[in-house]
Amino acid sequence: MRMRPHNLLAITAVIAFGVLVGIVALRQAAEHRGEELRLAVATMPLGITDIEADAIVGEPPDHVSRQAGVLVTPVTMLAEGISKAAAYGEAQPFTLRTWKRGTVKATVAIDANGQVAGRWTWR
Repeated sequence: MRMRPHNLLAITAVIAFGVLVGIVALRQAAEHRGEELRLAVATMPLGITDIEADAIVGEPPDHVSRQAGVLVTPVTMLAEGISKAAAYGEAQPFTLRTWKRGTVKATVAIDANGQVAGRWTWR
């Protein structure tokens, strides 16, 4: 039995629509997770430990690195070697814990005492 061309076209359209709905749903879920990350980091108290920061975010970071820099404010860090950094003080060592959810990235800077000293998000 041969399938008629208009039946084949209808089946193809239904499949394409299903794929499109799936893609949109996945993208919205990723954006929702990104917004949750942004809010968690924006409201994170300074002075808590890295373990407490991970608990607030809900999972360990995707990446951990070390960076010397100067925290100008809790949401602005200038890396060591940037000419403007010296105007704000001497560079200190930080452990940077970074998460990525959807299009949102978030970093928490842990100071030498093991406490959150800075936190910021970006897209």
